[in-house]
Amino acid sequence: MLSSLSIFLAWQSAAITRERNAAVEARDQAQIAQRAEEQVVSFLTELFDNADPTRNNGEDISARDVVAAGAEKVHDLVESDPALGGRLSLVLAQVHDELGLYDETSLLFEQAALALQELPKPDHRLVSRALRGQAGAFVRLGKMDQAEALLERAIDEARLSGSQHDLAASFGSRGFLAQYRQNFEVCIEFYRQAILLQEKLTTVEGRENHIKSLLSLGACLDLSGQDEPAEQALLKAIALVEAGPQEFQYLGAFAQNNLGGFYSDRGEAAAAYEALESSAKTFEKVYGPHHENTATVLMILASMDGEQGRYLEAIANSEKALRSLVKTAGQRNSNAINPHCNLGVYYPTIGDNDKSEKITLECFEAAKEVLGPHARKTVDAQLILSELRIARGQTQGLSAALRKLKKAEDPGTPWTEEQKFWYRRLECGLRLQDRAVDEASASCATFLELTSAVSDAGSARVFRSQLYLLELRLLQTDLSGARSLENELVVSAKSLGDSLLPESHCRFARLRGDLAAALEEPVEAETHYRHALSTGRAAGLLNTHADMSRALDGLNRLALQDSAGPASN
Repeated sequence: MLSSLSIFLAWQSAAITRERNAAVEARDQAQIAQRAEEQVVSFLTELFDNADPTRNNGEDISARDVVAAGAEKVHDLVESDPALGGRLSLVLAQVHDELGLYDETSLLFEQAALALQELPKPDHRLVSRALRGQAGAFVRLGKMDQAEALLERAIDEARLSGSQHDLAASFGSRGFLAQYRQNFEVCIEFYRQAILLQEKLTTVEGRENHIKSLLSLGACLDLSGQDEPAEQALLKAIALVEAGPQEFQYLGAFAQNNLGGFYSDRGEAAAAYEALESSAKTFEKVYGPHHENTATVLMILASMDGEQGRYLEAIANSEKALRSLVKTAGQRNSNAINPHCNLGVYYPTIGDNDKSEKITLECFEAAKEVLGPHARKTVDAQLILSELRIARGQTQGLSAALRKLKKAEDPGTPWTEEQKFWYRRLECGLRLQDRAVDEASASCATFLELTSAVSDAGSARVFRSQLYLLELRLLQTDLSGARSLENELVVSAKSLGDSLLPESHCRFARLRGDLAAALEEPVEAETHYRHALSTGRAAGLLNTHADMSRALDGLNRLALQDSAGPASN
């Protein structure tokens, strides 16, 4: 009995001793951490105080100078106080990373990892973070194999630390590297390992990283062609955002943006638009109306609007995006050039050539200054301006100007297939406008040949190019050929359905009116002209639009022939 009691008392005494030692160790660790934090704050305060111009004879010191000075001090400190030097190296490495100084970033992360690893009691958690940071710098420097080796070490250190958060972060970083290298099978596996750990984390940071991993997993699954799992991952991320705190809203914007891209790639335009619209609203709510993310999604929406023939919506979204970018970065910035050029394209679709010319000239000057005279957006702006001149009948000297533009093509920035197509279409339109039959025939033949080479048979683009041929037949007074082509296009239009833009419907109806008038079929001509006007007005086209204006002229000619006075608008 006494023996059993002695054993029990000895066990209890040992347990009490272990608990006391654990409590003392926890207290000591807390004190060490507090002292380290105070030392880090003191170091950084002194570092930035020394950057004060009032202490440097009024000289301004750049951020790079400040962090370079800090890196020198830390290098010396690592020798005398490895714990503090390692922590400070970690902080300064992150600052260098933000400044894009990736060589220096790599060295500082390496310095931090070595210092923290060689402590009497290594800080495996911080070592893992330092290794992940160095791997990130290596990725930016193109050193993929070295980055992979560092991330394997980061995973090992995170396991030794016992931190599920850092182990999940290391899996996530390894997944990102595999995604960057387009090794989607490996990428998916690591993101799934990260998610299994993050699902059990209850901290705000852990839940936030869980959502980020789901977004990354969704992207990898999408790229590997696994549609259903990709969609499930993105929808789960959105559900977690909606169930989470307010600060997760920004992730919801990214999730909806990714989901919009997912649906768009699969031709689900309505679902894509709804997701992207939700993304834009959330970005605006979280970051404000003038943030680059907000503007970027608005430009995507504008592009989708334009593709669907919703020109007024395309203009509204492009104008909003442009205001945002100009507000944050000024008129002369590369990001603002895109909505500038887009508006230059969209305004003529509704017949507002004055606005188009004004904004396209702004786009041209900005693109030439910021991107260079041969940049793609600079060329785009010149092509838009050429199209405006054709629409206004200002064709004198334009043919030579277009040839000069094409001749000045920079081999280092070759024209895209779209620009070549655009150039040939302008050339064809210019010849038709000048009513030069032989030149128009040659230009149209070249344009139609190019269209067939870059477009699918029976596509909306082929249909639009055939409208140039119909106009050529009318110019040649080949009314039999025009009627035959008209019948073919009627069948094509029915087959294309909603994929054919309202502008194309308007133009086809106007050309059918011209053909009926030439064949002395006034009733049919009037029907087609009125259909052109109703279709155009429903799409927001102004009466100054080229086809709207010519349809009105056609009605007026018919009215005069019938001695009934000018047609009403």
